[in-house]
Amino acid sequence: MFVNLFFKRVKGSPILQKAAGFKSIILLSVFFVFSNLYGQNNTFPLPDGFPRMEVTGHTQNPEGYYFFNNFHLPVSPDSAWLMILDTTGFPIYYKMLHGFYSNFTLQPETGTLTYFSREDTLFHEMDSSYTEINTYSAKNGFVTDGHELLLKADGSYWILGQDIRIVDMSVLVEGGNPEAHVTGMTIQHIDANDSVLFEWNTWDHFDIFDADTTIVNFQSPKIDYAHCNALDIVNDSTLLLSSRAMNEITKINTNTGDIIWRWGGKHNEFTCLNDTVPFLTQHHIRYLGNENYSLFDNGNSVLRPWSRALVYTMDEANKTTTVIHDFRREEADFSRVMGSNQLLPNGNYQVGWSFNSQRNAVSEFNDSGTIVFEMRSVDTLSLISYRALKFEWETNIFDFDRDTLNFEVPVNIGDSSLLQVSVTNNQTDTLVLNESFITDRAFRLSTPLPLSINPGQTVPVDIVFTPTDSKQYSAVLSLMNSNDTTRFAKQLRLTGTGSPMGVVKHDAIALHVTVFPNPAQKHLTIKTDNNVTIEHIQIFDLMGKEVVSITCPGNSSRYKFDISCLHSGTYVLEIKSLTETGFAKFIVQ
Repeated sequence: MFVNLFFKRVKGSPILQKAAGFKSIILLSVFFVFSNLYGQNNTFPLPDGFPRMEVTGHTQNPEGYYFFNNFHLPVSPDSAWLMILDTTGFPIYYKMLHGFYSNFTLQPETGTLTYFSREDTLFHEMDSSYTEINTYSAKNGFVTDGHELLLKADGSYWILGQDIRIVDMSVLVEGGNPEAHVTGMTIQHIDANDSVLFEWNTWDHFDIFDADTTIVNFQSPKIDYAHCNALDIVNDSTLLLSSRAMNEITKINTNTGDIIWRWGGKHNEFTCLNDTVPFLTQHHIRYLGNENYSLFDNGNSVLRPWSRALVYTMDEANKTTTVIHDFRREEADFSRVMGSNQLLPNGNYQVGWSFNSQRNAVSEFNDSGTIVFEMRSVDTLSLISYRALKFEWETNIFDFDRDTLNFEVPVNIGDSSLLQVSVTNNQTDTLVLNESFITDRAFRLSTPLPLSINPGQTVPVDIVFTPTDSKQYSAVLSLMNSNDTTRFAKQLRLTGTGSPMGVVKHDAIALHVTVFPNPAQKHLTIKTDNNVTIEHIQIFDLMGKEVVSITCPGNSSRYKFDISCLHSGTYVLEIKSLTETGFAKFIVQ
């Protein structure tokens, strides 16, 4: 390519950044052709059936990624997606599956990813290369429930299992089914050898009629009286259980199995000091420390058809609670099922709205309750995710040699500068990177794709910066392997500054240089087009070090000089006339 011929240079070298500026119609044309592929306003190509997102506001934690599962699509109901999106809605990972899949998340203690498959009733675990490494299930004959899996660093895990029993409901309630399938739930703590360390069953501690009759029909042939949907570990001896159908959070002593307290529902032991509206059909209970708790309050389509995210502080001794955060959208949007409420590292809270007709996916609230960032689906009900959580995450399939590529030397408007980053394949198979996307078309990838990298190999990738305005630029490069059903990508942040000095017109022509022989051994000859006089020659090695500097005598457009002092390798020439600068690459044998 034209760019490679003139710009092959070392990463991060200020000298070579300076050498990268040249003024050429050809370069500008190449730039605009490539930039048109990237689009504008954070639009990017997506596979058919993949939910498109719109983003408003600015997150204060841009490094994180959003984890979604999408198990319902109006366009293609049999397709599900596991998805990891950046703060623009761009997917750095997706995998299309067929069937019901949910609860796609990062496990904080192990650093691995898990999701639940109803197709085989198992939780699947993937490492940071998205390779499946394990599956998890409930033991002792219980059916694995997909609402919660907590992996521990010691190899053990906490999981929910369904305990379905046949109950003659006709003797318990008028019109009851004599052979009703009634679902209770068991909590299990299982070690790395599949031995059950702890087991607790709702049949032993709850009554069927603890359920909320506005959501549970006791005449139904199938009754899910507790519908446990979340677990959280408070400490080594206490556990939190959320039972949606009972509107209850239960604290359990895991040494004895005793209930410590019951919060919400028919057996509520607490008084809320500043809110008379109880949480209903809640999800995602989490203990935040210092007696603070967060949850997603779905509400109830019969009693209260609007949803919110709550944070409470609790006084266990006096059995009181106080709402310290009540996050809701102005429209009082309603998420009938599912949802999440996550404390972020920056102190904000991210609310995952899940199933709602208002297209809400996530809203980030600051401490004062203001929405500072929001992601919504473009189409109604095109993204339905059990939870929507945000984590800092990186795949280890391949690595860049840095997190940020900074074009430190300002570049004149219309000029270009090139830097290199190194990409290393960490896998035992050949890596093929076949697509890229950059959020600002002032930057572009000049290395041709697809790029094949052998196992363990490190290769250079060239990135060109061509500013069009006098300002600071910031962008993100996504380099990926991608097709219609799977994608994995890694991102590199790009920064640069456009300078108003030396603004050039589009008809300005750079100094064109011919170099021969190439490869060379003892002597090298350079020649400029149009008989432009050569004033100065500099040669740089690929570490950015100047190895030759020559002020050319006379008034000539052709110059031959001795290169026998140079070791074998690749070098970059910078050739200057009085008004123009040209570049070339040559090899010494």
